[in-house]
Amino acid sequence: MLSAPLTVVVEDRAERDLARLDVTVRQQVVVALERFAQTRRGDVARMRGQAGRYRLRVRRWRVIFEVAGEDMRILRVGHRRDIYDR
Repeated sequence: MLSAPLTVVVEDRAERDLARLDVTVRQQVVVALERFAQTRRGDVARMRGQAGRYRLRVRRWRVIFEVAGEDMRILRVGHRRDIYDR
């Protein structure tokens, strides 16, 4: 049985993070998010010590998100060297 596509909800902070990215990187991140929302497949791992949070890896960039019901809430987007320090 296939699961229904997730609705992507981008938090204000993540929106600002995305706006700061290079256009090419931003497009790659958006494509990866849309793919995961539709298929629930991608380079995703549960984050240790943060219940209910996941990270999506897109090359050197990370997307931190939560899934609640049918909503995928994007919390942060950033480079791998910085994203986990926040």
